[in-house]
Amino acid sequence: MRRRYGGRLLTDGVLLVVAAFMFAPFLWIISTSLRLPQQSFDLPPAIFPTAFHFGNYGEVFRQVPLLAFMFNSLKVSGLVVIGHVLISSMAAYAFARIAFPGRNAVFLIFLSGLMIPGQVTIIPQFILMSKLDLVDTHAALILPALINPLGIFLIRQMMMTISPSYEEAAFIDGAGRVKGYWNVILPMSVPVIAMTSV
Repeated sequence: MRRRYGGRLLTDGVLLVVAAFMFAPFLWIISTSLRLPQQSFDLPPAIFPTAFHFGNYGEVFRQVPLLAFMFNSLKVSGLVVIGHVLISSMAAYAFARIAFPGRNAVFLIFLSGLMIPGQVTIIPQFILMSKLDLVDTHAALILPALINPLGIFLIRQMMMTISPSYEEAAFIDGAGRVKGYWNVILPMSVPVIAMTSV
């Protein structure tokens, strides 16, 4: 019993030291945000500010349109997630549930996009966006991010595990492909869709 308690105490001590190391950068950020700019360059640096200047936060909003930046980030990321979920889930549904000629070959060619590093496509994407006159717009950020081969692959794998009998029952009740996708397969794929959205 004493040995188990000592091991637990040692584990907790190690975890506390690791937690302190992980918390230190956040403490430094908060401390730096509350001091005057010239105090940030003092040597040796003080961990805690000598005087707390909460007006620094108001100054940030006066000098920089931070709310606009936050709104733009939320707008772009929100539209990318919504578009990605719709496009990836529809493509995954087609690859998983609709038998068409050359389906597996097309899927393998599509999956080869996973092997292309993002750095290779930056210049072609810029040229394409400039030809579409979309440079310096949010659309230039949103459109290339809508199609994600990894997301399509993961959603397809999930959809392939769903029993065909669910969809067949919907077809017997008069549902078409769109209703089968939207009302049957998509709700059953929520876990993988949530994972790819994150």
